[in-house]
Amino acid sequence: MLSRPKERRVRFFSGTKALKRAAIGFMGVAMLVVCPLFVIKEINGKAEAWCWVKGEPRNVMEESALVGSVLLGRAIIPADTFVDGPTSGQHIGPGPFFGRVPPFVDKQPVQGISAIVALKDGFFLAMSDNGFGSKANSPDYLLAVYKTRPNFADGTVEIEDMIRLRDPNNQINFPIQNEGTVKRYLTGADFDLESFQVAPDGTFWFGEEFGPFLIQTDDQGVVLGPPISVPGVKSPDNPFLGGKEPTLPRSRGFEGMALSIDGTKLYPMLEGALIDDDDQSRRIIYEFDLKAEEFTGRKFFYRVEDPKYAIGELVAIDENRFLVIERDGKQGEAARLKKLFEIDITRVDAEGYVYKQKVADLLDIGDPGRISLPGREGDVGIGRIFTFPFVTIEAVAIIAPDTLVLTNDNNFPFPDWSTGRNPDRLDDTEIIKIRLLNPLL
Repeated sequence: MLSRPKERRVRFFSGTKALKRAAIGFMGVAMLVVCPLFVIKEINGKAEAWCWVKGEPRNVMEESALVGSVLLGRAIIPADTFVDGPTSGQHIGPGPFFGRVPPFVDKQPVQGISAIVALKDGFFLAMSDNGFGSKANSPDYLLAVYKTRPNFADGTVEIEDMIRLRDPNNQINFPIQNEGTVKRYLTGADFDLESFQVAPDGTFWFGEEFGPFLIQTDDQGVVLGPPISVPGVKSPDNPFLGGKEPTLPRSRGFEGMALSIDGTKLYPMLEGALIDDDDQSRRIIYEFDLKAEEFTGRKFFYRVEDPKYAIGELVAIDENRFLVIERDGKQGEAARLKKLFEIDITRVDAEGYVYKQKVADLLDIGDPGRISLPGREGDVGIGRIFTFPFVTIEAVAIIAPDTLVLTNDNNFPFPDWSTGRNPDRLDDTEIIKIRLLNPLL
């Protein structure tokens, strides 16, 4: 029998016996997730809940009730994680970057995770972006998808397999970096992958930013057809621009992309506004038919909270509702907006924008189990209130109606974009699991 000081006792609710029993049952399930050792009792007609964290009793429900989500787990891919491969980082400058001096000889960094897809048995496919951020500095970075399994018990991440994208059958209809090779591995000078889905037939679909294009490969990363353009939209990096003016700013392409619940449609979403749009808060969602392999012409409009803000991801909740990551361009203690919003494409306002409501604030996540502790000297956003204070949060997966997994793009190895957790350290890739206060379904 656990004992606890009376002065630490907190009453949570009172009411009918049936209500108390129901509430106690709900709290018991919740506490088992974030706290393996807990006490829930009726005392003097009142129900109380206590969680013992690191040897001390904590008022878990009181702490959790103040925020819209609770941290269930956190696993880390360290910043200095590499896989074997060609030398990379030869075009990013001399450094050093917090002691790291490029190039990275005979290896490729596992970084820039910009999309995840949940598999069975706790595995996720995790897609990296173009490497180091631009066409010019990423010709030696090979585009890849990693099969990963985060262990939320010990905080580690297993990288079980890697799929490198390649075009051995010459499907891409413009010159690529590895044009004269047999395998024709794709690089960050060819595409800037930012979104990713697995179709019901097992093929991979990627949304990218240089075109912006949609690209289809098989499940081994082999390109199956030419990149598909959205009519009338071209970035400055589009290989078919032909001297014409771009219609979309650089690095504002298909940042998010949902797969419809029935598996028949993709919904790629632009990260930024079109150049000539009178409303620079507008972010366009396009509809793409997977069977016809063409855009349907349907579009939906999402309004960000500020024209300077970007979207990070779009995933489907049901046939009409979607989850959007919206973020500012700040990191660390300067970050002000990192939120998840629910939208409904069947509900629009008088200006044609989709209905939108907040689901979670990623700068205000309860950590009653103190999963984020202990930290390192200088770490921010850990402890009772956990934050996800990174410049780029670009991946989310719905694994249960009330449970999400998210990751950050750690922008290795650039301190200006990669010091959200600690101003003196390059960011790791953090994979977090959170429980929502209100289930999505």
